[in-house]
Amino acid sequence: MIFLLRQISSSTRTEKSNRYSITFRKSAKSISLVISASQVEDSAKYFCALWELTHSV
Repeated sequence: MIFLLRQISSSTRTEKSNRYSITFRKSAKSISLVISASQVEDSAKYFCALWELTHSV
């Protein structure tokens, strides 16, 4: 497994690293991964994980 990017929560934000970029849209409840100049070596299973902090009162 290879870690690509981390996106810190915000309403809409794009993070980039090398050829990879992710765009998070909180209002649309969506996140997208874009690989620019994709290559055969990019063939893989990709997944995203969500971790939300919860506050107890």
